[in-house]
Amino acid sequence: MIRAFGLLMICTALAAQDAPRVEAPRLSRPPALTRSPDLSDWAGALRITDFGCWFPVDAGKPIVETVAHLAWGHDGLYIALEAHDPEPAEVRSFPGRRDTLSNSQDTVCVELDATGKGQAVVSLTCNALGVQADALDTATGSSSSYDLLWDSVGLRTDYGYLVKIRVPFTSLRRLPGDWGLRIRRYLPKGRGYTLAWPQQSQDNPCDLCQLARLSGAPITNEGSPFLVIPTLTARRSASRAEGTLDHPDPELRPGLDLRYSGRALTVEGTYRPDFSAVEADVDPLVINSRYKYQYPEKRPFFQEGLELFTVRGAQQQFSSRSLLDPLYGLKATGRAAWGTWGLLQAQDEAGGAALASDGFATDGLKTRNLVAAARLDTDAQGSHLTLLGTEALLLGGPGRSTGRSGGLYLDQRLAANLRMALSRIESWTNLPGGSTETHGTATALALSWNNRHWSVDASTQATSPDLALANGFVDLTGYRSYAFSAGPGVRSATAWWSFLGGGLDLGRSDAWEGAPLSRSGSLFLNLATRIRLNATLSWTPQGREWVSGKEVRTNAHAFSLSLTRWPWLRPTLALSGGRTPDYATGLPAEQHSRQLNLRGNLQAFSYVLQGAVNQLEDGGSGALIRRAQRIYARMEYALPWDLHLRLQLQHTRYESPAQGTSRARTFQLLSGWQPNAFTQVYAGYAQSRKTDRTLEPPMERLMEKGLFAKIAYALRF
Repeated sequence: MIRAFGLLMICTALAAQDAPRVEAPRLSRPPALTRSPDLSDWAGALRITDFGCWFPVDAGKPIVETVAHLAWGHDGLYIALEAHDPEPAEVRSFPGRRDTLSNSQDTVCVELDATGKGQAVVSLTCNALGVQADALDTATGSSSSYDLLWDSVGLRTDYGYLVKIRVPFTSLRRLPGDWGLRIRRYLPKGRGYTLAWPQQSQDNPCDLCQLARLSGAPITNEGSPFLVIPTLTARRSASRAEGTLDHPDPELRPGLDLRYSGRALTVEGTYRPDFSAVEADVDPLVINSRYKYQYPEKRPFFQEGLELFTVRGAQQQFSSRSLLDPLYGLKATGRAAWGTWGLLQAQDEAGGAALASDGFATDGLKTRNLVAAARLDTDAQGSHLTLLGTEALLLGGPGRSTGRSGGLYLDQRLAANLRMALSRIESWTNLPGGSTETHGTATALALSWNNRHWSVDASTQATSPDLALANGFVDLTGYRSYAFSAGPGVRSATAWWSFLGGGLDLGRSDAWEGAPLSRSGSLFLNLATRIRLNATLSWTPQGREWVSGKEVRTNAHAFSLSLTRWPWLRPTLALSGGRTPDYATGLPAEQHSRQLNLRGNLQAFSYVLQGAVNQLEDGGSGALIRRAQRIYARMEYALPWDLHLRLQLQHTRYESPAQGTSRARTFQLLSGWQPNAFTQVYAGYAQSRKTDRTLEPPMERLMEKGLFAKIAYALRF
C-alpha cells in the first residue's frame, strides 16, 4: 500500500503513444458485400497486416495472421477482414439473433470515432457468419443496448473466415477531418486471445487515446438521411381480477418512428411507440438492501444520445426508465466542434406516479418531460464537461406541480494515468399538496490512477435527504460515503494463469447529520487461468452497520467461479453470505445467496438457465425471516434468413413466515424475423401471472399478455 501511495504521488505522466495515421482510398465502384471469398473488387483498398497482441499481454508475435482491407465508397466505409487460422475447422461461430454474441465465438470488431474527438467509439462486432453486435463505448463505460444500421456478411474459408462490413455515413454523427479507428480480433481458443491494430499499450489506461487516425472520408455526400419505421402491433390479452376473467376486444396499435441523420445532427420522433420487443426483465431477488435496483434500458427510441442524457454522478439525474408509457417523443442530438448536445421531450401517459404525494391521486395523470444536455470537450483524451437539466410537469394536476433538476459533471484526465470525476446535482420539487418547494443536492468526487500493474481508486459522495429527481434514479438519500480501493494485477501469456490480481477495499458511510451508517474493509482476489477458469473471492472479516440507531457487527464473503472453455457449456457459480442487519428491523441477521448459471451454444441453438436462492435468517435463533427463489430459462433457435424462435420462462417465489408466500410466473413464446436493428416481424404468446404478492421487491416489467404480433419495417430514403 505504501508503494501504491508513493507511485501515485511521485509518478509522472506517461506520454501517449503516437497514433498511426493512414489514408483509405475512395473507390469509384464500392465493393459488393457478397457471401463470396473473392476479393477482386477490393483491389486498390488500403491493406493492413501489422496487428499486435493485446490480451493477455501486449507484446510478442500474434499467434495468427489477420488482414484488413479499408476503402471509402460514395455511401459509407467498407471493410473486409481476412481472419487466418491454422485450424480452420476449429473456428467457433454460430448462427443467432443480433446482439447475442458470446465470448466463446471467434469475432472481429471495428471501432469507429467518426467525429475524431476521442469522446465516444461505436463498436461493430461480427462472428464468422456475419452475425452482428454493436455497442457505444465512452470514457465512463459501455452501452451494449446501442443499435446502429449497418451491413455485414461472413463466411468460412479454407484459411479461416472472411467478414465484409459496410457502415453508412448516415448511421454515424461525423465531422470533417480524420476518423478514429481500431480493429480487434478475438480468438476463444486456449486462453482467449485478443489481437489489435494499431498496437495498444496496457500502460496507458486511456483506451480512446490509442485509436489510429483514418483520413480521406468524403463529407459532401449525405447519402440517404431519412429513416421511416411504421409499426403495427396487435394483441388480444386477458386479465384476471377478483376471481373474474376479462377478455377485452382485440387491440390494434399503429405507431411511427422517424429519424433524420445528417453529418453532425440526428433528429428522431416517435408516436405511440410500442416496446413489446423488449424481453421480460429478470427480477433481482431483493430481500434485504438499503439500495434500489435499476433496470437497464433496452427500448430503441432512447438509445441515440443515451450516453449524454444518462451521465451519472452521486445519483443518476435522468433515467429513461422513468418514462413508462410515452404517447410521443422528440429527440435531437448533435455534434459540433466544441462538443455534443442533446434535447429530449416526451409526454408520458403514466408519469403522474413520479410526482405523487400523500393525499393526491396522480397516478392517472400525464406528465410532460424535458431533458437538455450539452457536453464540452476539454481535451482529445475523452475528457469533458457536461451540463444537464431536466423537468417533469404534471398535466392536469393541482397547481404547477413540477420536478426540476440541474447537474454539472466534469470527467477530466489529469495525466496519462490519473483521472478525476467531479459532479454536482441540484433538484427543486413542487409536489401536489406540498406547502413549499423543496431543494436537494448530490455531489461526488472520484480519483483513479492505474497502469498495467497497479490500480488505485478513491471517491466520496453525498446526497441530501430532500433530493427528489422526478426524471431520475435515486438509490439512497441523506448520506455521505467514502471509498478507497488499491491493488496489483499481473498478466501472463506463458504461466498457468493469465491474470492474477487482488487488493484492499475500504468503505465508510454516514447519515447526513453525521450518525454512522456503515464501516467495512475487504480483501479481494481475481484469478484467470490458462484453461479459462476464472475465480473471484472477496472477504470482509469485520465490519459494522447501523440501522435505526442499532449497531450490528457484520462480516461477509463472496465467491464466484466460471468456466468459458467450451461453447456448449459455460457455467458460473456464485456463493455469498455473512452477518448483516435486517434493514426492516435493524436486528442482526444472516444472509446467504446461491446462484448457478448455465449457458451455451449448440450450433443454431442457444440457451440460458439460471437458478438462484437468497435467504435471510434471524441472527440468534436461525429462524427464517425471508427467502426468495428464482428459476429462469431462455432458449433460442436460429433459422435461415434471419428467422428465430425464442422461449422465455421465469418463476419467482417469495416466502416469509410473517407475510406468507407470493409467486410470479412469466412465459413468452415467439417466432420472429430481424434482418437489422430497426426491422422486425414477430408473433407469439405471453403470460404473466402473480399470486399473493404480499412481498413487493422493486420491479417493473414490459411484457405482453396474451396473443401478440408486431411489424416494424425500416424504410431509408
